[in-house]
Amino acid sequence: MQVTLEQVEPCIVAVTVEVDAEAVQQTIDRVFKEVAGKVAVPGFRKGKAPRSILERFVDQEAVRERAISQLVPEHFAQALREKGVEPFAPPEVSIESFEVGQPLRFTATVPTRPEVRLCDYRDLPVRRRRVEISDADVDLELDLLRRRHTELVDADAEVAGSGLVAIVDLDLYRGERHLKKRSQTDVALDMDQTDMVPAFNVAIEGARIGETREMPVHFPDDFQDPVLAGKDVTFKITVKALKTKQVPELNDEFAQKVSDVADLAALRDQIRQQLEESAREVAEREVRDQLVEQVVSRSEVHFPEVLVQEQTAEMLRRQASELERQNLTIDDFLRSREIDFPTYERELREDARRRIRTQLVLEQIAEQEKIEVTDEEIDQEIERMASSAGVSSSAIRAAFEKQNSLAGLRTSIFFRKVVDLLVQSARIVEE
Repeated sequence: MQVTLEQVEPCIVAVTVEVDAEAVQQTIDRVFKEVAGKVAVPGFRKGKAPRSILERFVDQEAVRERAISQLVPEHFAQALREKGVEPFAPPEVSIESFEVGQPLRFTATVPTRPEVRLCDYRDLPVRRRRVEISDADVDLELDLLRRRHTELVDADAEVAGSGLVAIVDLDLYRGERHLKKRSQTDVALDMDQTDMVPAFNVAIEGARIGETREMPVHFPDDFQDPVLAGKDVTFKITVKALKTKQVPELNDEFAQKVSDVADLAALRDQIRQQLEESAREVAEREVRDQLVEQVVSRSEVHFPEVLVQEQTAEMLRRQASELERQNLTIDDFLRSREIDFPTYERELREDARRRIRTQLVLEQIAEQEKIEVTDEEIDQEIERMASSAGVSSSAIRAAFEKQNSLAGLRTSIFFRKVVDLLVQSARIVEE
């Protein structure tokens, strides 16, 4: 057997194998006997007719294909061992010549393992944003907190208009048919909202309590609800009550109501601490992201396209599964984004390439630094999650086991430890 190896591109080799004629003939003879033993020849018992006669009754193409199916895997595996090639996925085989009495020659193009040449990943320079929380930041957060605790109180008004919130029932009709499942009760309509679609608040402008107004609506063809998509419907809007917004005053009483502090000053301090902690977390995430981006972009990474294909298919599968849980289809999703499937698939493929590059680089660092995740570290992570969620660690572990996702937790800890190492060895400059 003669073997030649050609590096077609990074992580792709072409293995050309020539099997000598004698080995080819022996395989053909063996296959012929196997096939001939099952062929009935008039005047002879099975397997007893002379070969010259059998050849007229045996499907020679079937013999040829069966011989190839035995010769190629056997000699391809032998060729890989001889050249020290470790295949990463099944090969694409091309038969170049196969004739009786002649050598078999074939070429197998096979993906090989990814190759990563790491950059110097220690002492990388990175900037970290300085955390500075101003009084204006605290004031803004306090104002948002007040608005979140806004209450609706009865208004001294009989007509829906500016400054009010109307409590209404929305009854949906298609022709004379009342669509009860898509109708709603006690819906709060802010009369000053400018981006409401459909604009129910505009339709009831000037309506009195107890009054019902009708509003025709045409739903677009790509609307996610198939019952309504492309349909003309009518909303009957009944005004049940009129309210005003009562935003609480910013004082010690409000502070005690929304928190466990004694007064407004303590609430301001608490909010400042929360904002600082949140800002520090954001700054740390940015540092980690910058370091990963640097080490990946500076490293040389090659991998076979089959990895991208597999990752893209898995991402599509997960997306379809998530949409199914929402009673949506991939077509609904594409319409909502106003893109076609080829465009979306290209996006996924590029995302898959980025993920694969990152994963391969971080795995190579882990291998070089001998980073592993112990069972004790998994236990500690589960304890941390349980404490944060206010539940028992056994409940968290049971949830992971039920979803078969303990391996995913281990992977998450694994990559976090790799990035921790990058952070520890980086040159971090405060901006």
